Amino acid sequence: GRRRRVWCSWRRRRRCCGSFEVGHFWWRECGEQLASGSDDNTIRVWDLTTRQCVTVMAGHEQAVWAVLCLEDGRMLTASVDKTIKRWNGATCEHTYVGHSDCVRALAMMPGIGFVSTGNDCSIRMWAVSGECLMTMSGHGSFVYSLAVLPTGEVVSASEDRTARVWKDGQCVGTIAHGGSVWAVAALPDGDIGTACADGVARVFTRDSAKVADAAQLEAYDAMISAQTVSAQEVRCNVTACHGYSPTDQCVEREGSGGASERKRARATGRQNACVCVRTCV
Repeated sequence: GRRRRVWCSWRRRRRCCGSFEVGHFWWRECGEQLASGSDDNTIRVWDLTTRQCVTVMAGHEQAVWAVLCLEDGRMLTASVDKTIKRWNGATCEHTYVGHSDCVRALAMMPGIGFVSTGNDCSIRMWAVSGECLMTMSGHGSFVYSLAVLPTGEVVSASEDRTARVWKDGQCVGTIAHGGSVWAVAALPDGDIGTACADGVARVFTRDSAKVADAAQLEAYDAMISAQTVSAQEVRCNVTACHGYSPTDQCVEREGSGGASERKRARATGRQNACVCVRTCV
């Protein structure tokens, strides 16, 4: 296999924590171990101290694209073979079947189970025991990433140039982007971070106290309007988003050299809408 390095960040200082002989690309830190999924259809568990592979799990029929560690030490894996598996050590305890295409992402739903998504454009909520509790549909193309907010809402990132917020199985917010949205993250304060194919990482907020300038969102709206995706796909409309109306929200842009420019903006959304607060190019 190829040698891959694992990088750790601490107070903005980036250091190499170790390198491993692997052909793996999808990984998750699980306590003192690292779990990785691979194009060779296996999952490997690595000891972060010795940097040695301590467990190999085989059972998927195609590449493993996501790994999720449960609180009790068991593990979930998602694959191009359209399935999700639950592992106890090297033993597969259960196979979750329901997706009709590659499964790309997994995220924990505390107190409920977990959510999954992928190339079939759907998001599924599962009990760890195996029951599919809910299916959420609305994206127009592949869904690449999932995150769960402190409120319990699910956020998804898609090829269709949107990130969407889901509550009780319904889309309650659509956040337009200038390109495919590759990744999404739930921040501790409830804000949403996204990484877009246009080369920009953005942070969106519902906090009206984060004040911003109209010029920033005017530029953002102009960028969205210039895209070829239809307005109905990329804008938050009244029917899909439960009556969002214009409100003042905050935008903060990181300038060159680390300088921060605070600007006021007017955005589509009500008081609890997600509005861009920071862009990092």
